Amino acid sequence: IGFPGEEDSDLNQSLDLAMELLEKNKNAIINQLSPLTPLPGTELLRDAIAKYGFKEPERLEEWIRITRGRQERPWLDAKALRKIRFLYYTSLFLCSAERYAQKFHIPALVFSLYSWTIWQRWKRRWYWLDWEIPFMRLLFRWFINPVDYTFPKDYGDAHTAKESDIVPVRALTSLDSSVTH
Repeated sequence: IGFPGEEDSDLNQSLDLAMELLEKNKNAIINQLSPLTPLPGTELLRDAIAKYGFKEPERLEEWIRITRGRQERPWLDAKALRKIRFLYYTSLFLCSAERYAQKFHIPALVFSLYSWTIWQRWKRRWYWLDWEIPFMRLLFRWFINPVDYTFPKDYGDAHTAKESDIVPVRALTSLDSSVTH
C-alpha cells in the first residue's frame, strides 16, 4: 500500500482481495499491511528522488527515519497518509485477537471486539474513523520499536496528535547536564 500514483480504487481492490481471502480461508492471516518503502539501490528509490523529491539519507544511520512505522512519503497527501496509517496500525489487530490477548493479559473478548470494529471500518471504507491511531503510534514508539526517538521539528502532520518529546533511555542514564530530573 502507499505506492506512488496509487488510486483509491487500487487500494480498495487490494483490501477487497485481502478480506475475500480471509473470508474464504479461516486459516489465512493478515500480519500487517506495510506502506511501500523505497530502499537503497532500487528503481523505486531512483523514481522517488527524480519524480517526487524524496530526499535520500546521506548516512546509513539516517535510514531509520524511512521505516514502515513512519509512513510519510512525498507522494502521499494528508488524506492518503491518514488512510495508510489507519491500515498499517489496524491491520496488526485484524487477525490476532488471541495472540495479543495472551501477550498483554487482556481478555480475548476485548481484542475480538476490536478486530470486529476494524473489519467493519475496512468493509465500509471508514478510514477517517481512526480515533485510536495517535495512541497506537505512541505505544509503538515506546514499546514495539523503541529506537533512538529524537524527532526533527518538522516530523509529523497536522491531522494526528502532536508528536511526543520522547527522550532516549540512554540520555536519562548519562551525566549530560542538558537532561534534568
